[in-house]
Amino acid sequence: MIMSHFGNIFSLIFSANTLTHCILCTLMSSQYRASAKSVISCGYLSQKSKSSIVSVTQHCESCKKMSTIAMSKI
Repeated sequence: MIMSHFGNIFSLIFSANTLTHCILCTLMSSQYRASAKSVISCGYLSQKSKSSIVSVTQHCESCKKMSTIAMSKI
């Protein structure tokens, strides 16, 4: 009888710890929020807005000049 009460108390403590951990991580970390949104939406949001701009700078020693190439990936 006492062991069942301890089981219930520890189950309650475990649930409260898990809930507060999730809330604190969501409030503190932008990377955690992005990952949580991706998991909840099954990756649909990250696939939809997957565009980025890449800038590549190339230095030519023999020419003594710099050239920059910008590419866009959609």
